[in-house]
Amino acid sequence: MVRNVFLSLLVLWAAVYDCCALSAKQSDASSAPPKRHKVLILGGGVTGVIAARTLHESGIDDFLIVEARNELGGRMMTTTFANRTVEQGPNWIQGTQTGNGPANPIFLLAEKHKIKTQFNDWFGSVTTYDATGAVDFLDVFDQSGDDYGDLTVFAGGRVDGNLVDLSSRTGYSLINVKPKSAHERAAEYYQVFNIRDVLKTATYFPFVAKYDWEYAQTPEESSLIASSWGNNFTYDVDQGGFSDDNRMSIDQRGFKALIQLEALEFLRADQQLLNSTVKDIAYSKNGVTVTLTTGEKLTADYALCTFSVGVLQNNDVTFKPALPDFKQEAIQSMAMATYTKIFLRFPHKFWFDTEMALYADSERGRYPVWQSLDHENFLPGSGIVFVTVTGDYSVRIEALPDSQVKSEVMGVIRAMHPNITVPDPLEFFFPRWHSNPLFRGSYSNWPTAFTSQHLDNLRANVDRLYFAGEATSRKYFGQRRMWKQTLSIARAKLLYSRITLTRFTTCYFFFAIAACVVLCNLQGVAFSDNTMAVSALNPLLQGMTVNGLVVLDNGVLQTCTSIPRQRGTTCTTEIRFGSKLADRADETLAGRSAIFRIIILIYLRRSTSSDMKMAALSWKPKYPIFHCQTPACSPCTGFANYDEREDVVTLAFQIWLFSLAMVTILNESLPHLGAALFGHVLNSAWAAYRLKSTYSLTKLYRTTIVPQACAGQDLLGSWWDLRIRHAIPIVVVNAVILMAFVYISVHLYKVYAEQSFSRVGASPGIHRVYKIVLSFSVSLQICTFFALATAAMWIDKVCHGSVKLLAKHSKLYLVAFIISLVLQFPWLHLGWVCARRECNIRFGIFCATCVFLLSISILMFFSPLYRYIIGTWAFFATVTITAFALTVVTSVLAVVCRLNFGKGLEHFLRVTDALEGVDFTPVSFLNIHEKDPEKGCATRKSALALSRPVTVQLPGLTYQPGIRKQRGSSIYSDDQGNPVMLSSSPPLVSELGPRPTTIMWSRSHIEPYPQVPSVNHALHVADKATAMEEDTKSESSHGSGPSLDKAPRRDERSAVRRSMSSSSSAAKLRKQGLPANPRAGGTETRI
Repeated sequence: MVRNVFLSLLVLWAAVYDCCALSAKQSDASSAPPKRHKVLILGGGVTGVIAARTLHESGIDDFLIVEARNELGGRMMTTTFANRTVEQGPNWIQGTQTGNGPANPIFLLAEKHKIKTQFNDWFGSVTTYDATGAVDFLDVFDQSGDDYGDLTVFAGGRVDGNLVDLSSRTGYSLINVKPKSAHERAAEYYQVFNIRDVLKTATYFPFVAKYDWEYAQTPEESSLIASSWGNNFTYDVDQGGFSDDNRMSIDQRGFKALIQLEALEFLRADQQLLNSTVKDIAYSKNGVTVTLTTGEKLTADYALCTFSVGVLQNNDVTFKPALPDFKQEAIQSMAMATYTKIFLRFPHKFWFDTEMALYADSERGRYPVWQSLDHENFLPGSGIVFVTVTGDYSVRIEALPDSQVKSEVMGVIRAMHPNITVPDPLEFFFPRWHSNPLFRGSYSNWPTAFTSQHLDNLRANVDRLYFAGEATSRKYFGQRRMWKQTLSIARAKLLYSRITLTRFTTCYFFFAIAACVVLCNLQGVAFSDNTMAVSALNPLLQGMTVNGLVVLDNGVLQTCTSIPRQRGTTCTTEIRFGSKLADRADETLAGRSAIFRIIILIYLRRSTSSDMKMAALSWKPKYPIFHCQTPACSPCTGFANYDEREDVVTLAFQIWLFSLAMVTILNESLPHLGAALFGHVLNSAWAAYRLKSTYSLTKLYRTTIVPQACAGQDLLGSWWDLRIRHAIPIVVVNAVILMAFVYISVHLYKVYAEQSFSRVGASPGIHRVYKIVLSFSVSLQICTFFALATAAMWIDKVCHGSVKLLAKHSKLYLVAFIISLVLQFPWLHLGWVCARRECNIRFGIFCATCVFLLSISILMFFSPLYRYIIGTWAFFATVTITAFALTVVTSVLAVVCRLNFGKGLEHFLRVTDALEGVDFTPVSFLNIHEKDPEKGCATRKSALALSRPVTVQLPGLTYQPGIRKQRGSSIYSDDQGNPVMLSSSPPLVSELGPRPTTIMWSRSHIEPYPQVPSVNHALHVADKATAMEEDTKSESSHGSGPSLDKAPRRDERSAVRRSMSSSSSAAKLRKQGLPANPRAGGTETRI
């Protein structure tokens, strides 16, 4: 009994202990800080998945996709209906591929994952109805298509005229198109080009479904110009589109399989968090914290928000702090359209035999477009038909009960078939996109008042919170397209943005190109001059050899058996020049012209026996002149042609300076800016030194060499004058370039001073480490150039000069410098990468290479021959000593960088590089109380009295003839601000094709907006990820009829495309704004 009681108490105690331990463990877990990721991807749709793939391909795997649904795919949703899989959302691949042209990446993915698709003939297989039944009104379709063609021509004219955008309805009114009948309104809703012409003549032009059925909004709500270019980039091959083919997904795995199968190739289970809805997002310059509806918190260094613009508009997610005004305005200015498919299943098929049907109701948009899935091309025998509604009508039916919607739909289909007893449907279903808090609509549509400045602000990040999605696309808004552009295109766009940041960055770039081209050409002329003279004198030296090392020391020309002043070396005097020569030898003979070496050889030829062998010759005190003794060597092989080597190195130096300028612009780096400027100082100083040397050598040649060594015979004639004439422009051009670069660099310093070392959201600690890395990069780049030049010149001298005859270990020297030369390239790469990626193993290899290179340099200084060459060849000495000093500096900076590993720079740079993506929005925020570094004057203060207002510099271009005037914001007006001149049709339009010839372009400014804490460039995975999402039109993505290779385009329609893309003549140019009002006498409108 006691034993049992004891055991019971023991069990009870153990249970209590376990409960307490479990409670303590849970308490510790709850109090433990959440795992911090590098990137949180909010939303598991196409954008989110492709963003994840982009990060994965960039080597960043510490990311987490947060998705509210139980699967990836976003709006690519399916449902089981009549035991078949039907698509609630995206259903079509718009544009596939024409010939060997560009292929739609979504089409390639569908092919890769074997998604079953079928061509959907929207306009070649259609039946028309109205409330009386089947009615043929294809003639109305013809006219509607012609009207739309006229509208696009009108839109193109406004682009050419640089006029403001309008609503499509206004455009129709201006070309006197005003649909009145139900047939006309239905044709406009469906909006096609000449179905009858397609059927009879097989002619086709790739402007197809528009407005309601394409954009899910009415012409009153849609942009005239944006709707006119929208399909060009999908269907029109001449505009960069793919083809006019449309493929409908009928794969029973669902269209979503396309993105889900792609995700399986790289995505791990621990990299996705499903069934998790975001409640609020707290962002700052230090990171992002996301709170889920369950209360769980997720933290990351960065977050990418891929929510639809509808979700952002409806405040379904709370942002802390609230998004700045410029961001909120951009979000609310974009339209979120709704596209709804209503599915019905009947016991048997009784409806039209075509693929499509159009119903014309007295109420525009009332159940107009029908499609049969019970068709031989799709799901035969399924008994399924569906009808599409869009826009406000979609919103309306979502507020109704299913029974009422079903009753309305049945009323329409019975009206379409008055002579048939239409049975009740066995199944009925439609999704509610607008009321769904995860979507709030189907896809975006570009409204009239939405400008490209709004788009840039919509795309721009806020601190470390980035935004992506189909609404941020310039070309494919409202569609989900994976435009997976290559890295080269991405970098080209990045470079373009950095070049055009300000007028000083643009000027710096193009001036660097011009300087490189001009100086390379001038240096090439100098090289040609030296080569021409040496070639002219070489025939005089045929067969002449001299045994020994010829040295000019204090006016005495001697032939030495080895290096002068070394044990065992004997020297024989050959000639004594005038006493004045000794006084000026060190200064005037510094040029070491190859011509003087040849002249001395000619003298020796006259004064020495014919069987003497000579290895080299140099005209300078204590300068080696030695020839190869092998019979196979040509007479010129032995000349230590220092001038030509200097010319080659100087030519390479010009190219290196340009590469330094490119890095300056790409990295917005002040250290590189300073290094480039210092390089031009060296370049100018060396050019001046060589000109002075040429003058001294000319005087020496004509006063000493010709009368004393050549018996009064001038072998070169006017060559010296030619050389001076060519050297003077080099000095002048270098001086002008130096002054220009000083001026531009000073102003560029002001531009980069606040942002050169800052990327979006970087902390002061990261700024400090990044400065060290940039300084290390500058030292590494400069060191690499000088080390390469040193190794190349020494190898050339060992192979073609006299050194190998004088050196006891010439082969060892050669091997050492060849290894040094080869190691420079991996050394540069390792240093560049390991400092940014904080790779310990590669850093160790880099340090070992540093030690090896320094060891070779130090050992070489113990060589008498090496020291002798340095002492007698000023250019080689300068380059060698500079390379050695920079190697030491680079090694020290590398150690400093290593000491700063683990302080956040590595993952910061990797994430931001990945987030740059294909295309990004460069936005610079400047304190407007300070002076604009470009204008040199204080920008106007905000009338809104905002704290630290800012100026947003956007890439949109605006045309202003004559004197440039200050402009106000093109996005909102300010009662106390300057007058606002209505912007031309969104600058985006002008970016899509060649612009009209202009007199002056100025960068648009939007000012002022509330302070964004960090100075930054908005970078996006958006466009690399949006790129893919945009290819499958959400809920409706429509294309054309027959493919381009099946039918030629109509000539009359070609004018539309030309009008949209070709530039106007200068005579047509006029000021931006509204058409000129003769009564007002101008085009400027005040708001």
